[in-house]
Amino acid sequence: MKNKKIKSNNYQELIKEFFNEYETNHNEEEVYELAASILQKYDIEELPDSLSNININVLSRELGKMILDKVEKSESNSEKTIELVSLVISNNIKPKKSKKLELNDKLIKNLTIFSTVLALSLSGFSMVKSSNNIEKECISPKKIEFDINSISNLKNYVVKRIDNSKTIIYNKAKNFQNEIIKVGKDIQTAEKNKVLYNFKKCKTVDDILKRQKELESLNLTKKDKIYKDCKLAAPLQWFIYEQSVLNNLPTDLTFSIIHTETRGSFNSSGIESYNEWDGSYDLGLTQQNTKSSVVSFCQKYNISEEKARKLVRDNDYVNIVSCFLEYDEIKARIKNYDPIEYAGCYNGWLSWRQKEISRNYVEIFGNAYTNKYNKHHNVISKRKIKNKKEKSLNLLRKINNYMGVK
Repeated sequence: MKNKKIKSNNYQELIKEFFNEYETNHNEEEVYELAASILQKYDIEELPDSLSNININVLSRELGKMILDKVEKSESNSEKTIELVSLVISNNIKPKKSKKLELNDKLIKNLTIFSTVLALSLSGFSMVKSSNNIEKECISPKKIEFDINSISNLKNYVVKRIDNSKTIIYNKAKNFQNEIIKVGKDIQTAEKNKVLYNFKKCKTVDDILKRQKELESLNLTKKDKIYKDCKLAAPLQWFIYEQSVLNNLPTDLTFSIIHTETRGSFNSSGIESYNEWDGSYDLGLTQQNTKSSVVSFCQKYNISEEKARKLVRDNDYVNIVSCFLEYDEIKARIKNYDPIEYAGCYNGWLSWRQKEISRNYVEIFGNAYTNKYNKHHNVISKRKIKNKKEKSLNLLRKINNYMGVK
């Protein structure tokens, strides 16, 4: 027993002498990596003959004793030294005294947590290994014998370090989680905006229906609406916004027209209203007249009158496009944009001031335009929309490049 003790001291002297020399030419990280490799019993080329001839199990055990002694005596409480404690524990290093203590389940659990925390720290929080795998590697078998005196200070220090490390890792995890959530939201917003701001004029009926499908597939909610209190669904509100931009008209014009046509109910979709005075019908959301704008729609989109009437009456997106064809007719006769003039012509054409019903119509329109739908009186530039689309595409490219997605 006495010879074994002397032999052990000799080993430790050789280890100490080697590390003293090694530290003069290497930084702290390199010294730590070497110590960690020895504790884990890896093959190490840079060991001198004095140590390479020693069995790696013995070398690991003796270095472990030295580390535990340093921590116990508070000779070294640096981050790196404490991180090596987990490797000492995981390799079943036993201190030199003979009095034994069987670690209880609670301490085993704490040491497991501590080892897991250290493993996460060492991996740069990359989570390459799961905590279950780390637990199996760090504490096995479940019962480890330690000297009562040599474990007491270590236990207190480890428990303190567990609390500190858990807080650090929790904060890192929380920040990491928040970053992931933020990036996820950024991606969702960019993907949504990529579609929302992809403004294109609809040259065919199929283009209108395709755009309808794109907008409705985004699952927009109330918070996506142009006007939150308006009963129109968010996708259709965006289509009105889009058509306004493409036709160089304020968005508020069409919202106020629909409000006036339905007296604020927005409930005219699929409705036909018969005009006794000329035998025509007004169809759908914006009440398109069968003898004027619907005829223009047939000519523009080269479809039959029967098909046009059904689409304009029942499909709100087609109805909005037809509405803008009627604006084109007004625009051709009025030099400068005037919302009141547009509303009057929309209801009673150029002589609207001579008709009481049209004057009442304009009064309702003016109240809605001034007091309810008044955020977008200015024409929104196409360049602004293009910039929003490009911003979304650039963000998606940046994220995809970072993640290595082609």
